[in-house]
Amino acid sequence: MALLAAAACAPEPARPRTFGPAEIAKGQALFETNGCPACHGHEGHGDGQLAPTLTPTPRDFRHPDAFKGPRTIDAVAAVIARGLPAFPTAMPALNTLDQDTRELIAAYVLSIGAPPTP
Repeated sequence: MALLAAAACAPEPARPRTFGPAEIAKGQALFETNGCPACHGHEGHGDGQLAPTLTPTPRDFRHPDAFKGPRTIDAVAAVIARGLPAFPTAMPALNTLDQDTRELIAAYVLSIGAPPTP
């Protein structure tokens, strides 16, 4: 009986957060105001003003293979927070942005691309 009571009090597993058009539009605005277009371009095509000076060039979010990890809000928000220090890239850590901001930007970034290939 005690086990059943403990199980009933256990927290539910987190459900993936979903973002509608309003949140994606807000994410796009945050993408713009936080300097992302300088490298990734205004539409996330990897063609920003600084792109030609960077090796490797910034990711084009339209391509499913642009994402080395999972294509989830959490995974993309984590990359925004920590940057990509393990790769030879100029992607900086944007850990000064709060989690909600990173998630909204991630939702926008994921909305740009094609679905992942199976």
